[in-house]
Amino acid sequence: MAETVPWDDLDQGIIAAVHALADYGVETFSSCQAGPGHGAMMPEVLFRGGEHAGLWAVWLLETQGFKVQSLARYWDLDHGLPREPFWQVWLRTTEPTGPGPGTIRVNGHGDG
Repeated sequence: MAETVPWDDLDQGIIAAVHALADYGVETFSSCQAGPGHGAMMPEVLFRGGEHAGLWAVWLLETQGFKVQSLARYWDLDHGLPREPFWQVWLRTTEPTGPGPGTIRVNGHGDG
């Protein structure tokens, strides 16, 4: 079951991108708007999902007006053994330049 996103704890500059993913069932677990005083060099969102989840997230973001810089999939190691993989997407922009979050309709999700 998906957990509720702690919206009050997110960097203000990345909320729109996290919202764009959460509206369509992408379970994020970390994000950063980047910039002075932040841990990331570029705006980023990390999330869990299967082998196609990364491409799904890129499509969702691009369709809603965000510009994606790159995408990667990682596996943490625990005592030398891989754990559950996760995805990381880096953004060129943190504000949509298109229709905005929640405006596309996919399998009954979104405002359409």
